[in-house]
Amino acid sequence: MKNQYIQSGAAYYALNFKAASSSLVRAIVTAHYPDVEDNLTNNSTYPAGQSVDTVRWHAQLPKVTEPDGGVVLVVRDPVERFRSACAETNVTDVDAELVKIQTQDRYNNHFWPTSRLIVDGCKLYRFDQDLDEAAMALGLSLPLPNIAGTNPPKPDLTDEQLAAVQLIYADDIALYESITEAGQVYTAPPAPATEELKAAKREQLKQERDAAWQGTLMTSFGVPFHTDVQTQIDIQMMLQMLDPLEVFSGYKCADGVRRDLSREQFALALNEGVVRKVTAFAVEGAKLAAVEAATTAEELNAI
Repeated sequence: MKNQYIQSGAAYYALNFKAASSSLVRAIVTAHYPDVEDNLTNNSTYPAGQSVDTVRWHAQLPKVTEPDGGVVLVVRDPVERFRSACAETNVTDVDAELVKIQTQDRYNNHFWPTSRLIVDGCKLYRFDQDLDEAAMALGLSLPLPNIAGTNPPKPDLTDEQLAAVQLIYADDIALYESITEAGQVYTAPPAPATEELKAAKREQLKQERDAAWQGTLMTSFGVPFHTDVQTQIDIQMMLQMLDPLEVFSGYKCADGVRRDLSREQFALALNEGVVRKVTAFAVEGAKLAAVEAATTAEELNAI
């Protein structure tokens, strides 16, 4: 499926088929593309029974996939849009059509979902109520040209078919029902805090925890000690070996300097290292609780 937008003055029209697209495109050509208008009006021939006022002009205009200005999106009731698309494309077997829509990603553009065209900050207009306001937002003159097709009657849907349409176009239905006024600005919902993002954050917190307590600790008596697990084990062994007033000669400290240290100093180094470790784990625990409570990616990033 393609997300296509047509520039109309300072705005961009989100090309949404079966939502007055033919009338809007025709008006955009007249308002903003005089060369195209002249070519189609004066330099083109049409099949018998057709004229410049009956053909569709969608293919005549340049399109972009990433608009760099404000976007105008006309949203039609999804069920009515589906029925109109069936009439447009002469669908005789609705059930078969529903299967195609669900299994063929690039199937007929008349059935592409409207929600694919949403961009953050775009303005929303209801097809059945706000079409004139949408036209004015695109810099177009009123009344819009009526490019009516020669469609057969729209199909009536069975309860099962209606349920299938509502399921397929659930996002479109939610979008349509969210519009309460013409030109309502769409704000993208925050990205969710997925389990994958939470797992990555947990790993980050683990690394931060280990970095916080493992390394070099400047003790309260001014001597640097390593705080890794092996060093803590070594200090515990020395505490068991040394008498209360005994001094250990030539202990290699974290800065590479050998010092004569008392049993009391070793005990202080061990206790301060343990406090540092307990604090690091406590900080991690509090942050892990925040990770579990987070519902958005933004909340996770703030932890």
